Amino acid sequence: MSLADPTYDDPRTRSERVRARRAGLHRPREAARRRTSDTGRHARPRRVREVSLPAEIGARLRLPTLPAMRTGARLLSLVLAAGVVWGLASAFRSAEFQVGEAEVGPTQLFTADRVRSIAGVDGTTVFLVDTKQVEARLLQQPEIREADVRVRWPNRVSIHVVERQPMIEWDDGGRVWWLSDDGVAFLEHGERDGLVTIESSQPVLNIQRDGLAPVIEPEILWAAAALHLQVPEVDSLHYDPEHGLGFKDALGWTAYFGDSGDMVLKVQLYRKIAQGLQSQGVVAEWVSVEDPAAPYYRIERD
Repeated sequence: MSLADPTYDDPRTRSERVRARRAGLHRPREAARRRTSDTGRHARPRRVREVSLPAEIGARLRLPTLPAMRTGARLLSLVLAAGVVWGLASAFRSAEFQVGEAEVGPTQLFTADRVRSIAGVDGTTVFLVDTKQVEARLLQQPEIREADVRVRWPNRVSIHVVERQPMIEWDDGGRVWWLSDDGVAFLEHGERDGLVTIESSQPVLNIQRDGLAPVIEPEILWAAAALHLQVPEVDSLHYDPEHGLGFKDALGWTAYFGDSGDMVLKVQLYRKIAQGLQSQGVVAEWVSVEDPAAPYYRIERD
């Protein structure tokens, strides 16, 4: 030991000096850890995103998240929306999507132009054609039983209707109607052969504002058709609210058959009665077989 040795003037023992030296070595590390901890406590957290790489790379990278471009996204949305609006406006104005003339299937009562007029789709943008509404408009017509409307790209509309076919031509107190088999009445459409003709001196049909409502019981119409088949020589049947269906016989009286029942049986019974009256020289005012179990006739008074 020399005078230059720093431990010469140190009164501490050797062991005390060793412990002090060891303690001094740990103090800077603890301070560094505290500085690192303090810095992390006040630092702004950074978002990270994990990206999984394929197994052969065998690593996982932690990449910083890119800042969101909010302004750019909004601008892009506005541009896209404007493009859609412009495209729709162009389509609405384009003649390529305008319905020229609707295609109408075969009809008998209505002309194709009449069907188009009711449908009201000619010249309309195809995007605005509501097939259900068009069908509803068509079905409001008593002549139309079924309607099918279809839109075909880019500007075609096809219309197919099933019409009610007239079964009876009824002169209702001077107003002539055509009646379908379900009792729905509509105006005449030209001439039609093969219809059963019925006349009533007073109006008996229940004509209402609702053109689709039956104006008379369909059972009466079917009875009239059955009666007409048994007496084809009769040009026109007569209808009386009290006695039902009948006709003016060539023998001079009126025969009544009611408005329901077995018309074949009633006509057979009537012919037997008519032959009997004719053979006896009886002139009747009318003969009724409305009830086959109780037929009767009324003698014409002088």
